[in-house]
Amino acid sequence: MISARKISALGALILTTSGAIALTTSTVFAQPSPTAPNPRNNTPGMQRPDRAAARQGMEDRMARELNLTSDQVSRSQALRQQYQAQISPLEQQLRQAREELKTLLASSTATDSQIRNKHQQIQQLHQQVETLRFDSRLAFRQLLTPEQRQLMAQRMPSPRPEGRRERAPRS
Repeated sequence: MISARKISALGALILTTSGAIALTTSTVFAQPSPTAPNPRNNTPGMQRPDRAAARQGMEDRMARELNLTSDQVSRSQALRQQYQAQISPLEQQLRQAREELKTLLASSTATDSQIRNKHQQIQQLHQQVETLRFDSRLAFRQLLTPEQRQLMAQRMPSPRPEGRRERAPRS
């Protein structure tokens, strides 16, 4: 026989699941207004204000936690600007290529070869962006003292397995 407690828990699970499905389907099928600004279509080289503010906050926190000197802060800002100048155009190309792939996939005249070529282009652009991001981390690392490197290693989250997102444990 099923206890009242189990029925209550099952009811809560069903309500939670149906709510999640409702949110997901409304998000998936929602169409943006043609006049509404699309945050994904940024002007090349421009960041959304909230992202820029978050990045600045993170940089300020890291500078405090690592006890960076003013010279290290200015050199790290120069590095960030240098790498961002290289990364931004590639990210714009990547966004454009993804839109083109989406169009090709929806097209009734696109060939498998065209679609595969566009996918290959996206993979190459993504790899270039990731390589530059890694290079920027290495360059930043060179600015740090051994003690600061240790502190940074302690504060960095442990790497996730490639292609896997961490999820909250199920109860």
